[in-house]
Parts: sequence; structure tokens; C-alpha cells
Amino acid sequence: MGARYFRAGADGSLARVSLAQMDRWSRGEPLPPALAKSPELKFLVAEVETDGRQVARVLRIVPHRHGVGRDKKLDMDAAVRLAMKRMGLVRGKLIGTIWVVATL
Repeated sequence: MGARYFRAGADGSLARVSLAQMDRWSRGEPLPPALAKSPELKFLVAEVETDGRQVARVLRIVPHRHGVGRDKKLDMDAAVRLAMKRMGLVRGKLIGTIWVVATL
């Protein structure tokens, strides 16, 4: 099983993004200027079943949105807070770089 990432363009087109690039962006690497213009990065995560490097079957496709901060980096803290709020399962508070989580 694996994941494939695709970012959505302003015109609705999709462009493949490597796992390594998504990892770098999520760890704080600034987005390219063309992507950093938008207040959010929209992308799809396709969970796939593979046979070697070949995709054998698509299991699910999940849309995601992450805000882009003034520093042109993905705002991962806001993404986590929003996901927790949407789930309504846990409350958390960011203390430094550590999330303190309490279940409801």
C-alpha cells in the first residue's frame, strides 16, 4: 500500500507531487512562489495498492487543504487544530511545539 499526492491548480488541473516534496513542505520548507501566492494549498491524497512500483488499485482519494502562512510555509498547526475541531473527539493545546491532548 502507498500514497500518491496531487496538488490542485487554480484552474482545476492536477499535478503530481512527490512524497519527498510533501514531506519537506510539511516539515517547514517554504512553498515555491507560484504556490505561496494562494492562502491555502489544496491537494489530493490517493491511497493505492501497488505491485512493485506499479499502481494496481486505487483504494481511496481524500481531499486536503492546508493554509499557507505569511512565511510561505504550510501552517501545519492550524491544520491539526482544524482537524481536531472537525472530528470533535479531542481537545488540544499547543505548548511550544508539543500538542497536549485530552479526550472528551
